[in-house]
Amino acid sequence: MAFPAPSRPVPFSGLIAGLVTGLASSLPHPAPGWLRWTTRADLSREEDRARRDFIQEMLARSPDAFSGAQDVQSFMQHFPDRF
Repeated sequence: MAFPAPSRPVPFSGLIAGLVTGLASSLPHPAPGWLRWTTRADLSREEDRARRDFIQEMLARSPDAFSGAQDVQSFMQHFPDRF
């Protein structure tokens, strides 16, 4: 018994996604060290608390300027010399 051919081509999105993911993981990190996010493991408790307090203060002072904590963190990453 033969199976009928599909009426439309089967997409290879899974195969392509796997190939791209494999290639991307083998390449070196594209962003230089100064551009990467600081991880929580890099911060001491005091630094972590100060950063969290600063973000909360910025959100409280200008609620219309930022939609959330991620906006403040992004702003801090783009202008590190200001903070």
